[in-house]
Amino acid sequence: RANRVAKAMRVMDRLYPSYQRDVREFIERDPLRTARERLDRARLGLRARERTVLLVCHSRGGGAERHLREETRRLQEAGQGVFFLRPVRGDGALARLCDHTSTALPNLGDFVLAQAEGLAELLRALGIGRIQVHGTIDFEVEAPAHIARLASLAGAVLEVMLHDYQAICPRINLADERGRYCGEPDEKGCDACLASNGNRYGLTSIRAWRAPQARLIAAADRLVVPNADVSERLERYFPGRGIEVVPHE
Repeated sequence: RANRVAKAMRVMDRLYPSYQRDVREFIERDPLRTARERLDRARLGLRARERTVLLVCHSRGGGAERHLREETRRLQEAGQGVFFLRPVRGDGALARLCDHTSTALPNLGDFVLAQAEGLAELLRALGIGRIQVHGTIDFEVEAPAHIARLASLAGAVLEVMLHDYQAICPRINLADERGRYCGEPDEKGCDACLASNGNRYGLTSIRAWRAPQARLIAAADRLVVPNADVSERLERYFPGRGIEVVPHE
């Protein structure tokens, strides 16, 4: 087969010398990209409802993903549309929008969270009036602040569901190198822990981590945690936010 293809291409090159160049230039120019993107946006629009919610979460599975699926089912049973915003694998600065079926939308493209205007315009077009944040792990450090701005630009109600201690520490579980409770030291102690025990972001400053988390929490119209323990701990770091305790199913 390879020999036949090579022979056929030599014939094409002889009969149509500009063929391969024209194909290459067409691919690079991609004049149909806008049309394909409009099609993917229309496909998304078919999933929208009079009330539509955007769920922001990681793609790691586990308890948060299970809760996300339960929430999706609850929303759909109430007649609401559901979309997901997830981090792009390997690049936490990018976000990918999809419907609850995770149907591939290859022409929609990925969105730069720091440049929220384009994504906000699409959310408005889809009629998304509420954004639920179920975790920003695997997004970049500044992502919580970007999501707060996105909600403002989209004119959407912002609900932040905290399933763990990520807002306090990038190591998430408040455990030291032995897997035991770290004791929640002061900022100097946290910086030493980050430096010695590491974290997926390479941070050595706990302030650099908590600042964008604080912006998301401050912007939230509703802040929900699964139990009293999470509420009590968060209150020490982000006081006066009126945290609501709603146990998982």
